[in-house]
Amino acid sequence: MAMNHTSESGFSLLETMVAMSVLTVGMLGAAAVFTQGMQKVTGSPADLIATQKAAEVIESVTSARDTHTLTWAQLRNVHGGSGADGGVFLDDGQEMRLAGTDGILGTSDDASQPIESFALPGPDQILGTADDQEQTLDAFTREI
Repeated sequence: MAMNHTSESGFSLLETMVAMSVLTVGMLGAAAVFTQGMQKVTGSPADLIATQKAAEVIESVTSARDTHTLTWAQLRNVHGGSGADGGVFLDDGQEMRLAGTDGILGTSDDASQPIESFALPGPDQILGTADDQEQTLDAFTREI
């Protein structure tokens, strides 16, 4: 009995080249996604700080309203610097200073306060040790 094998098994060179091309396109796409992800990660700390500081201002304004430190009529901007309309918040982007004596961020009494800052861990990566680094928020502005 003789067996006749007419089918051949394996891959041809053309099939191998097509598979490698598909794999290359997939790997290039993954590399592009990885690159964009790394770019987003490097910008994330600044975005996080901005988000937290915006929430802090909202809490400051809400607290002033709820404790009746400010009236509803005062919850507006001082247009043209005159304050004739009764508003307390400064116009345009202001430096990120600590709250003044009124405890409300973005008002005129903040001008005498230092620019906000925060501590970052130093080379030992432990917060609260002597090598901590102070970072000021002088690159940010706040507008209410």
